[in-house]
Amino acid sequence: MKYTQAGHVKVELKRSSKKASITVSDTGTGMEAKHLKRVFDRCYRVTDTASLHPEGFGFGLAIAKWIVLEHLGSLSAESKPREGSSFTVL
Repeated sequence: MKYTQAGHVKVELKRSSKKASITVSDTGTGMEAKHLKRVFDRCYRVTDTASLHPEGFGFGLAIAKWIVLEHLGSLSAESKPREGSSFTVL
């Protein structure tokens, strides 16, 4: 919600016989591919979005990834600048 002021956020749950996935997608600011390698690192923030929202510390996605890994899952991200981002938990 923080990076999607004029768009929308969608949460989608899917399941197969052995796995489930939760995908959270937005139509927000998005980010360049070079940031996807580090977006789950503690304290990492995309520079241009950090200037729009200075109140964050860059821990949210790192904590989310840790929780998912502790439950033997995986967390991935896809994003395009000015189109939005998607985060998927398996």
